[in-house]
Amino acid sequence: MKKISTITLAALMTMAVSCKKDKIEKTDNGNPIVTIEQSPDVTRIIKFNNDVKLRRENPDLRTREVITLDEAKDNIADLFNAVYGEPAEYYGETERAEFSVTLPVDADGNVLLDDAVAAYEEAVELARESYHASTLENKGYICMSATIEEQRGGTAEVKLNGVFGKKTEAPTAAGYFDESLNWLYKYGAVPSCDEYEDDGADAALECAMKGMLIAGKATTPKGYRLITYGVKGFDFSGYDYQNLLFYREGVYADETCISGDLMNFYLDNGIDIITNVIPDSEGFHCDRGSMKVYKVVSLTVKAYDNDDNNQDAHYYITHRYTGEYGLQDYMLASAIQQYDL
Repeated sequence: MKKISTITLAALMTMAVSCKKDKIEKTDNGNPIVTIEQSPDVTRIIKFNNDVKLRRENPDLRTREVITLDEAKDNIADLFNAVYGEPAEYYGETERAEFSVTLPVDADGNVLLDDAVAAYEEAVELARESYHASTLENKGYICMSATIEEQRGGTAEVKLNGVFGKKTEAPTAAGYFDESLNWLYKYGAVPSCDEYEDDGADAALECAMKGMLIAGKATTPKGYRLITYGVKGFDFSGYDYQNLLFYREGVYADETCISGDLMNFYLDNGIDIITNVIPDSEGFHCDRGSMKVYKVVSLTVKAYDNDDNNQDAHYYITHRYTGEYGLQDYMLASAIQQYDL
């Protein structure tokens, strides 16, 4: 069975904050003295926030200032994350909300700043509707990502994917599964494979992976807030990695129990795919502890079968992994006022 090396596991289990531009020291009384150079991304987000405030105070204001479509898309999601996101919290159960806004685009691929601000205001209202429709208790917003889905006829559709969840206590420890036990592949199914383990393999894998990949409540220097920006999504299943993750088809799909040694095999491989395989293929680096390097900020693992969705394929059962990477940085708390959605 594949095992994570001692060095790799230590890296997963330790929160190491490193940043070339950031210097955090402590006085004799333990209070942090912080010198943080404002990054270009933080500067960009603050500027867009000021543009939004200016137009709220002057509804009739119109300018000819333009920004690129990519900058408009990034500004919408990144400012939302700075104003409404609470990335320093740990989240258990999560929910997702997808919606779109449309931006007029000129022949050079640019967007009027006025139109970008209007699209941001629309995005906030759409996010608020789905957030308040959720029945989750003690919830907070984790992050929002934005992608350009379609561009034609002088307009571009910007798809927004919001993730929010229930604030909970982070796991006190993350480790491997007892190999003497068995897990049913799906949460909530009855009966379970083992009287001691009825959470389901999907929920158990999610909890273990989040315990290894996503830190608990972050300690933020006094006078600063942690923000997430540049969010990228990932979405894959055992169907995509049939030799590495849980996947059974045909008659084998009737065998729904997963042994502890296989759970550990899927745990190792799932972490490797998320932190190495996908980032390498997309051309970026993922690091659990490092600031200003992409890290996993959201993750869900759900049981999935294709019984109703693909009549031409063999029936199969598997797990689907969905989540987000994000860059993180400290921002002066006074730079942008934070609100509850």
